[in-house]
Amino acid sequence: MLLGILLLGVVLRFLPIGYGLPFLYHPDETHLIFSLGKFLGGMSQGNFSMDTSTFYYPLAMGYGVYFLLGRASGHFASLHDFMDAFLLDDPYLHVIGRILAASFSVGTLVATYFLGKR
Repeated sequence: MLLGILLLGVVLRFLPIGYGLPFLYHPDETHLIFSLGKFLGGMSQGNFSMDTSTFYYPLAMGYGVYFLLGRASGHFASLHDFMDAFLLDDPYLHVIGRILAASFSVGTLVATYFLGKR
């Protein structure tokens, strides 16, 4: 039963459900990516802010791994190319965010299940 609920949760998280804007997965997804780009830009200049969403920190780590893999594979020649990916709305940035959000959603379902079982 738990596996079925988790599978349903993942499917619903990744289905392109319309939220009033037909061309975006979530209306705030692109805004989140741009905000995270500004956050990372500030960090690169030594401005570390603790007043941002807690979702930014693990997402920033995911983007860091994406940059390192892209740098190793030659996809990003420099940090500037990675910064351009934010401006050009790189689809992989969306996928990384969706995977992280789905992981958190599934983790919440598992925690709720075991809390209820207890």
